[in-house]
Amino acid sequence: MSDNVPLFEPQHVFGIVRPIGPPLPSPLLQDIWPIRTATVYPNGSFISRCFKHLFIEDAQRLRTILRSVLASQWWRDNSYRDAPIAVLDVFVRPPTIGGGDDYVCQFCNGPHTNVVAAVGCVRGHINV
Repeated sequence: MSDNVPLFEPQHVFGIVRPIGPPLPSPLLQDIWPIRTATVYPNGSFISRCFKHLFIEDAQRLRTILRSVLASQWWRDNSYRDAPIAVLDVFVRPPTIGGGDDYVCQFCNGPHTNVVAAVGCVRGHINV
């Protein structure tokens, strides 16, 4: 990939669109975290590193949702109990018919046997 190609665009290899980067590591190994502040939104660098392993349309959609989650008051206050019901479910890919039995965290692409564990992984990535 050349230096003048923006990081948010997929590579085109032999006519096939390929994602541009790996997923985040598991929350235990993650090296960048979102930052909580009362008034500003300093999480652009964190958001831009998320979902690089997904296709561009999916990645852009999830980054937009992540931006709104990180701007929400419940996240800023680190008060998950005040979050809207199922707000983080969008970051979990459910099992596919004939494609496996695991729920997958969209941040790290990690498989989980149940949705509660997958949402727990998502919570680990955004530190809530």
